[in-house]
Amino acid sequence: MLSGTPQDLARIDLLLQFIVAVAAEQDDFRDRELGPIHLLKYVYLADLAYAERHGGETYTGTAWQFHHFGPWSADVLDRIEPALSAIGVESKHIPSRFSGDTVRYGLHRSESAGVRSRGERELPSSLQFRISRAIYECGADTAFLLHSVYSTLPMLHAAPEEILDFGMVVRESPTEYQTTTDAPPSRTQQKSRQRRLNEIRAEVQARLAKRSRDVERPVAEPRYDDVFTAGTEWLDGLAGQSLSEAKGKLSVSNDVWKSETRRAPEIP
Repeated sequence: MLSGTPQDLARIDLLLQFIVAVAAEQDDFRDRELGPIHLLKYVYLADLAYAERHGGETYTGTAWQFHHFGPWSADVLDRIEPALSAIGVESKHIPSRFSGDTVRYGLHRSESAGVRSRGERELPSSLQFRISRAIYECGADTAFLLHSVYSTLPMLHAAPEEILDFGMVVRESPTEYQTTTDAPPSRTQQKSRQRRLNEIRAEVQARLAKRSRDVERPVAEPRYDDVFTAGTEWLDGLAGQSLSEAKGKLSVSNDVWKSETRRAPEIP
């Protein structure tokens, strides 16, 4: 598998098209349409998966930057409209009370199979898996997706506006990985994989439904009597004197971005 080159527009376009094709096949209709922020982050996750096995080099050759709340690339953003228009995806503009309209891109299910099939032929299997899993887990949930990408190693080791370093996610040497090639799955294997995935989804949904029924318990009404009042007063007394109000300015050093506490797994 050849390594990516700077601003490899063809690879960026292919990833964006594959992402909307995978999203179009989601069970929840709310996850079938994605905005620019979702598309950007899913391309980032694909580059991250590629860098793990290619010496820290990204599939698209994009220089990702820590911007606002996550990884950002103007190159990828600029390719969204042309890449998706090429496969017939139309943008949907939804009025927003914030800045400008909210844009969503969605591919019809009837057209997704051909687009996805091309991606499965041309994209490395590790990228396909990472994208499919991420979309299945996050969908169009912006907050959950932002948390997922913010928690990746390149982000946790960078400060705002810095270029992200993908070298820290390398799992094996590029030479070792390039000696093997990913054979595209056969149609039978694809159908078997999809059937197994559907079975797993059905099993998970059944377990969640059963758990929801099991945890339902009658809730007793609380008693706000003298005993309750005395108990809350006693608990408040254990905390000591209440804090007095104060005004001031809190300053945080920029060194916090390089602090080990950002990368400590036990800290939420």
